[in-house]
Amino acid sequence: MLAALVLALTPLAPDVLVDEATTPAEREHVLASIAEARKDLAAAIGPLEAEEPLKIFCKTKECGRAVVGPTLRSCVLNPGWPVPGATYVPPRKAIALVHVGERLKSDVEHELTHVELYHRVPRGFPEWFHEGIATYVSDNIRCDGGPHRGVDDLWRLSDGPAWREYTDYRNALVPTYCQAKEDVAAWVQRHGRDKLIELLKAVRAGASFEAEYGHPPARRTTVVMSSTTELGAGRPFSLALWVMPVSASGVVTHLSDNPIGTGWCTPVLGFDASHRLVAQVPFNEGPDASHYGVAVAPKPIATGAWTHVALTWAPGGPVKLYVNGAKAAEAPAPTFYAPPPGPRVYATWGSYNLGGIDACWVGALTHEHFDGVTAVQQLFDRELSAAEIAHFAARL
Repeated sequence: MLAALVLALTPLAPDVLVDEATTPAEREHVLASIAEARKDLAAAIGPLEAEEPLKIFCKTKECGRAVVGPTLRSCVLNPGWPVPGATYVPPRKAIALVHVGERLKSDVEHELTHVELYHRVPRGFPEWFHEGIATYVSDNIRCDGGPHRGVDDLWRLSDGPAWREYTDYRNALVPTYCQAKEDVAAWVQRHGRDKLIELLKAVRAGASFEAEYGHPPARRTTVVMSSTTELGAGRPFSLALWVMPVSASGVVTHLSDNPIGTGWCTPVLGFDASHRLVAQVPFNEGPDASHYGVAVAPKPIATGAWTHVALTWAPGGPVKLYVNGAKAAEAPAPTFYAPPPGPRVYATWGSYNLGGIDACWVGALTHEHFDGVTAVQQLFDRELSAAEIAHFAARL
C-alpha cells in the first residue's frame, strides 16, 4: 500500500509532490498557491525561518486517506510518524493538503504558519492559539456572522490531542476554528500587528505566552475531561472532586457520550437557579427535574474556599450528595437513564460545554458555566462508601 502510494505521488518541484490524478492546470495552481502563501505569511509574521517542508497535495480521497487518515484534514506531518489511520510515513517535516481547489493558497498558508511557529517555539503556544493565528493569518475558513463559540473556553483546548479530538467531532470544527481566529483577531486589533510579531519573539526568548498574550481570568480553570466505557445504564458510578466557587452557579460535572458535550448528555453536579448545590441522576426519559433524582444540599457551600463534593449512585437508588466527607442529601433514583455500558462516556469537569447548551436535558440545574476552579477530579465505576469519601475529603 505504501509503495503504491509513493509511486502515485509525482514530483512537481523541489519539495513538492502531487497526486498523479492532478491536471496540468491544477499543478500550475499548486505552484502559484505556494508562492503566494509564502509571500503573504512573511508579510504577516516576518521573514520565514523554518526549513522548507515537503509539500504533498492530494486530489483523490484515496490519496488523502493514505496521507492524512480517515478525517481527511490537511495537516503538518512529522518525520517518521504516520497520522493515525494513514499509511504514508513522511521522510521529513511535511505539510499535506487534501485538495487542489480554489482556496488552496489559504490552506497552504495555514499549514506553513504551523511549521513556522513550531520552528520558532517548539513548545510554548497553546494549540488553540496555534490554530487561531494560522486561521487568522490565512483566512482559510469562512467565518460568516459571529461571534462564534464552538467551545465554552478556548483555554481548555490548549493541548494538541484535546484540540484534535474536539474538532474532529461533527459540527465542532468550523465554529471552534472561527472562535480561535476571532480571539486572535481581537487581540491584534487591540495591540496592533507589530505587537503580534513581538509576542512571537518574546515567547521564543522564554517569556510566558500567558504573560504576553494576557492571562485568562483568574477564576477560569483548565477544564479536565475524563472518559470511561464502564459507565452506563444499570451500572453504579461515583464522582468526586474539590471545588472552589467564585459564586454558587453553573455546572460542575457534565456527562455526555461524545467530547462535544452533546448526544446523550446531562449535567449531574452543580448549582440550581437558587444557587443550591445539587447532585442529580436521570431515571426517566425527559428534560424535566421530575425525571431526575435530585439531592439538594441543605446549606450553601463557601465561596473562595475549597470544598470537597461527591455524588454516588447504585441501581435502586438513591443518588447521594456528599459535602466535605459527610452525606448532605439523597433522593430516590431507582434507575440511571443512560446509554448501555460499552460506548465511551465523557465527564467534563468545571464546565458546561457550549456544544451542549441547547441540546441537553438539564433537570434541576442550569446551562451556565461553573464560576470557579476544580481539582482532583475522580470518576469511578462503582458506588463509593461513606468511609472512602471521607478519606478523599480529608486530603487535598
